[in-house]
Amino acid sequence: MTFLSLLKVALHRLRSRVLLSLLVLFTMALTVTLTVCIPAFSGAVSLRMMQEEIDKRSDVKGLPVFAVEITAEPTDRSPMTLPDIERAHDRFRDLSERELRLPLSSTGFEMESPVYRLAPQDDGTRYNTNYLAGVRVVAVAGAGNVVEITEGAALGNVPDSDRLAVWINEAFLNDMAMQVGERYLLGGIYSSADEGIPIEILGAFRVLPGAFESRSLAGRYGRDLLTTPDQFDRHISPEIPESTLYVAWHYVFDESRLNLSRAESYIAALQGIERQARRELPAGRMGIGPMEELLRGHQRKISLSLVLYGFTLPTLIFLLTFAASLSAMQARYQEQEIATLVSRGATPSHILGLAGAETIVMMLMAVPLGTALGLLLALGLGYAGSFLTFVAREPLTVTLSSVDWLPVFAVVGANLGVRLVTAWRVRGLTIVTHSHQATRQKHKRTALTVFYMFVLGAITVYAYRQLQQRGVLALGSLDALDPRNDPLLLLAPTLFLFSVPLFALELFEAVAAILGFLGRFIPSTTAYLGLVNLARGGSYLRLPTYVLIMSLSMGVFYASMARSADIWLVDTQRYAHGADLTFKVGPKEDAVGASSPGMLTVPTVPEEEFLTLSGVHGATRVGDFQASVHGAREVAYVRLLAINRATFPQVAYYRSDYAASSLGELMNRLAETSDGILM
Repeated sequence: MTFLSLLKVALHRLRSRVLLSLLVLFTMALTVTLTVCIPAFSGAVSLRMMQEEIDKRSDVKGLPVFAVEITAEPTDRSPMTLPDIERAHDRFRDLSERELRLPLSSTGFEMESPVYRLAPQDDGTRYNTNYLAGVRVVAVAGAGNVVEITEGAALGNVPDSDRLAVWINEAFLNDMAMQVGERYLLGGIYSSADEGIPIEILGAFRVLPGAFESRSLAGRYGRDLLTTPDQFDRHISPEIPESTLYVAWHYVFDESRLNLSRAESYIAALQGIERQARRELPAGRMGIGPMEELLRGHQRKISLSLVLYGFTLPTLIFLLTFAASLSAMQARYQEQEIATLVSRGATPSHILGLAGAETIVMMLMAVPLGTALGLLLALGLGYAGSFLTFVAREPLTVTLSSVDWLPVFAVVGANLGVRLVTAWRVRGLTIVTHSHQATRQKHKRTALTVFYMFVLGAITVYAYRQLQQRGVLALGSLDALDPRNDPLLLLAPTLFLFSVPLFALELFEAVAAILGFLGRFIPSTTAYLGLVNLARGGSYLRLPTYVLIMSLSMGVFYASMARSADIWLVDTQRYAHGADLTFKVGPKEDAVGASSPGMLTVPTVPEEEFLTLSGVHGATRVGDFQASVHGAREVAYVRLLAINRATFPQVAYYRSDYAASSLGELMNRLAETSDGILM
């Protein structure tokens, strides 16, 4: 039997029961959805945190996440002309794309001159000085993505003139009371008044927010003159031995193709690019590169993915179990077809090939559907404020590139394995054996099944007792070899969710058997047949009943877990501060503005005056000190808080499960001992 014939028969079998096939398809798509959603959401959250870190480091909001700057400082022995700079730009652009395997969204370079003296022309009577300001001339390739021309000629629209065409920052233009079209001279700091490079201001610009190059445009370029590389090469380079004092190449990569799981390979590639820059360029180095942010983002993605996979594991197993139930149901409906094929000479490999072809057809539709649903789910999770509560906020950057496909392939393989195991169980079914089995089905409880239930129950009880003794669902550290770590603590909820429905299922079968026996004594024929069929059809009802019990248990578990997480988050903030509003009192400055050494002056405002403020219900004074244990060498510094025991209970957040005693009793105990410390 060829593959095309198997595929034809598989499509016919799937069309014969469309609703059941669609249900199997949707179950497979849901397993793919969860495995796609977790890394996509973790990567999007880590990417947002990387953006915040980079913005904080650069003091500019909205900078690209993956931007690289390579710099060089030419000398008179190693000058760099404009053709040299352009060749280096192309060289490192190709090297970066090849090593990082990420597409570039924008590139450019800049050239910088020494500091010049901006001076008026001799024929002008407007200024009474020959020194207006110290400025540099900066040429930026691709500056149209960096600045916006607010007045004058467009950037790059240079007339045929012997003067250097420049554009000036509009803030600097207004501060110096200059105008577009005016002409000045650029001279050395110690040159004579009539020497210099003639320039003409063709326009004014302002820095575009969020551009990578703009991180320093507002500062370094705030008093500098902007020009084109050709103008720089024509007027500035011949005046200095180095041709240019400073060069920087900028490369911005498409962050939508970024996968933080490959952060280590990105870092290795960036280190290789920096080594190449040091070898090829004068004083070459990588001025800016997101190495630290990539490493932290990689660690955050792994940690968040592990936590989410840990909580999602019961759902994944449940979906696989449900898929097994549907596959068994589908195989039951197709038993007569399989028996006919086997009776006509079909081998077990034909039956397995037929099941595999059906699974491949459904997976070809389930994987794209599940991937799309997973990305949408990850995007929707970005709007979650708490359990079943969503808020309006800036959407996360969810991309297909951040998906880890290894778990997806594992889920696809698991679904394929479930289908093949189901087909393997009926591989030798003939018409005769099918007719014999159809008369009566009964589940046989083997010794292996009993042993499995006993082991699962024992492990579940042990994990529950360990969790009860420790009192917290957490590991001692992130080190897998740490002896304090017990992996069963993280698996305790999953073990409980799967073992309790299993034992409940055994109880259900026992009750069904008892009802089937009692049905013999019921005079009603309908009741008798119903109870007897219920007892005899236990093997068919085991898996659906198990799935039903487990789905109800999982709904309660996830709802309680989400609600507990919301309460924990609120309590964490309350426990950290205790009050709704806190503030610290710093050292008092003397007349010259310096703090007195060793002296801390605290305002003596009575606490009662704070109570006169609108909305204040309680106030107390708390002293925060750093202390050490006398005579202990290996004990770290501790935080010592000095409180007013009479007013502290009025503002402190306290809960009955914090301690066995009330807060008032603890305050009284603290007052009874003059040298006592409340831990």
